[in-house]
Amino acid sequence: MKQHPINAYLTRLAIFSIAVCFVFLFLMLFTKGALSPCIPYYIVMFWVLTAAGYCMVYFLPKRGTMNFVNAFMIAKFGKMIIYLAVLVAVCLLDVETGNTFIISYFIIFVLYLIFDTITLNSLAKKNK
Repeated sequence: MKQHPINAYLTRLAIFSIAVCFVFLFLMLFTKGALSPCIPYYIVMFWVLTAAGYCMVYFLPKRGTMNFVNAFMIAKFGKMIIYLAVLVAVCLLDVETGNTFIISYFIIFVLYLIFDTITLNSLAKKNK
């Protein structure tokens, strides 16, 4: 029985997120104080936004409300605005120390950006 594409994507995203958690746990053991201790919360935020963006790009063109390119651009732009808003809010409110937070956040951002781009690229090929 073939799995629904959303379920398959969420499974891959969960496995990817668990792998990222283990990598950061491993890094935190050897680089004491160099990474943010709030990494799990950031990973949950990135997981939720990545899943929401993929669902938006998957469902909106199927419902006929907008084409794939528009849904893709809205999802990417919306996620970028939220990521920047969190970055600015944490930096301005002095919730965490600057360097550890920025390094951790940037690494997680790049990892999820690569994952999101690869998976959305495969979805775009299916839509053609």
